[in-house]
Amino acid sequence: MRRPVYLVIALVAMWLIGMNAAAEGYVAVRAVHNPLSTATSVLGGDRSEVVVSAFIEAISKHPHVNLPLGIAQILLGGLMVLVSIKALVGRHASTSFALQVVAANALLMVVGYALQLPVRGGIVNAVVASGIAKPPDGMTLAHFQRIERIQLWWSFRLGLAMKVSALALCAFALTRRSARRVLAPVEPHPEER
Repeated sequence: MRRPVYLVIALVAMWLIGMNAAAEGYVAVRAVHNPLSTATSVLGGDRSEVVVSAFIEAISKHPHVNLPLGIAQILLGGLMVLVSIKALVGRHASTSFALQVVAANALLMVVGYALQLPVRGGIVNAVVASGIAKPPDGMTLAHFQRIERIQLWWSFRLGLAMKVSALALCAFALTRRSARRVLAPVEPHPEER
């Protein structure tokens, strides 16, 4: 039986989200254990280098939260990658287990977002303080920095909303009857028992 296109898209999305979560967890664990190994130079850098440097610094300042969170991201992200690969390649997969893995990853994203408020605050403060972005003519620096802070906070919120929405769509795709039929394990023929 052929896999529906929406199921393939959902499984690929699960794979990508799982890889991203595992990579974020790895960076967090590495930053907690050795912040200098992941630090970047911000001399003459651009905004992304400032963000990475602030991210590493903020994570290393809060190891009691970020280490367990990073380990959980590695484990659950890796599990989602394995589940999606099995469903893509091997065809037979437990839909209920896949849904549990998707739900666990979504819950971890929400809990991680709540626990990493100091990390996001450090990133926002570092980007605004870096002065990389210049205010347009006629706008005061204080007003521009306030707008920049609001934009950065909303970018974090929208990023979380996009990830959780993608996982919700993956879960929806896995619950469709045609997806369950394709992924259901094949019952052995009575003569093979």
